[in-house]
Amino acid sequence: MAFKTFARQLDTRLQTFCDVYFDQFTNALVNYTKPVIKVDIVKWKGNGYISQRDLDKSYFLLITGFLGKNSIADGDTSNQWTLEDQEAILDFGEAVVSNVYEIHDEKQLGTFVCPGFMQLGEFPEIWVNLEIAPKLMTFQFQLEVKFIQSDTEV
Repeated sequence: MAFKTFARQLDTRLQTFCDVYFDQFTNALVNYTKPVIKVDIVKWKGNGYISQRDLDKSYFLLITGFLGKNSIADGDTSNQWTLEDQEAILDFGEAVVSNVYEIHDEKQLGTFVCPGFMQLGEFPEIWVNLEIAPKLMTFQFQLEVKFIQSDTEV
């Protein structure tokens, strides 16, 4: 199935991006744990036929990035999140979104190949959560991935 190929390529891409992003943080001497990105499948939607034999489909993914703060002591319940921390998780989220949307350019260049993949949906909004778990802040965004699938593949 084409979507499985896309999901695996996206996950590999994001895990590689995490390693690069952490190196940038380490070079800047910011006291955060190694970032983590998780990709979850939220839903599938058939948008109807765009031609006699081709079905327009959308998959919706929830992408979550986690960034921990090392300087908060275990058991510390006071608010240790600064404006700089909030900017850091937002910057991380924006960097991930930009990296994901580079797929459009790579598709045009022929370096990103996935059968049936048409495009990504509109640029998403990012939600930020501070201390969703102790010492952990996150960002999330929903990503629409559009495919064309022949009805003989259904």
